Amino acid sequence: MRHTIALVLLGVTLLAPRLALAQRTLAQDTMSMASPVAVECGFCAAEAYGVVFQRLSATSGLLPSDFPLSVQSISLALGAAEVTGTPAVCHGIAVPASPETLVHVEIWAGTAAPDAASIATMPVAGMAWPGEDLVIALDDVPVTMSTPTTDGAADFNLMLNTLALGDTSMAAPVVDDTHTYLRAVVVLNDGGMSSTCTPNTNAPTGFPLRDDDGVIMNHRSFIYATGVGWLWNEMAGVHGDWGIRLDVQPLPHADAGVGPDAGRPDAGVTSDAATTADAGSTPPAARSCGCRVGARSASPLAGLALAALALAALARRRP
Repeated sequence: MRHTIALVLLGVTLLAPRLALAQRTLAQDTMSMASPVAVECGFCAAEAYGVVFQRLSATSGLLPSDFPLSVQSISLALGAAEVTGTPAVCHGIAVPASPETLVHVEIWAGTAAPDAASIATMPVAGMAWPGEDLVIALDDVPVTMSTPTTDGAADFNLMLNTLALGDTSMAAPVVDDTHTYLRAVVVLNDGGMSSTCTPNTNAPTGFPLRDDDGVIMNHRSFIYATGVGWLWNEMAGVHGDWGIRLDVQPLPHADAGVGPDAGRPDAGVTSDAATTADAGSTPPAARSCGCRVGARSASPLAGLALAALALAALARRRP
């Protein structure tokens, strides 16, 4: 059954840390006017990317005590780009043929996310990882793409698209307190252009956006590459966290009359990353963007052989 959804286009602003409200944004990326934003063009159609939202520290991130909760909305950012030439170059498109791209979105809830060694054994995109339950799945979700200021420019107008998951006719999905994390997955469509895909049109019409300051923590952001499977961003050499955010509202526990979040900083905000989404902000005029193909090592500790495999998978296109 197709869900009726409301799409709201929002901007991003930089906020000081604040006490959490009943509803708050889970934001593990640091995209803001002060932070560079990168378009990751190393994807072909039907490949996926996503984020696991769970504990970041003893008091930050999505804690087990935050459950039960309702998932109010998901926010996404994709960029209009294409890959051309040999060697391949990621080229931002200022005026795309359509301002929107369509993606498939899934949100899963689980009890114990996989570690570095076991993520590659997880089932393919569209299937639950062990111990997970499906929260919601939506086909053909329209996303208005971020675009560069001029064709091929490095500066993008960053736009977050927020998709409400509940309204007056349908309640937002609820996740019970047997779960400890949420996993958001975005599967890319086809119809775009990439010289590294076979055929060249077997590419997304919009590519994922991420921050460019390294991952907030290992085992949080991930990709799905055809022929390789799942990889954490740090394993694939992707230097940042994807622009995916969730608005959640903790619910009263069965034995308590209030939610568990009073007086605690917003989930997903650490002491050195004080950015969060602001539903009432004005879209920024332009943001820094590093447009490129492939990925670079996130740190000298990254597994070189595994990173090389991931990069080869992203550069080698499937027939």
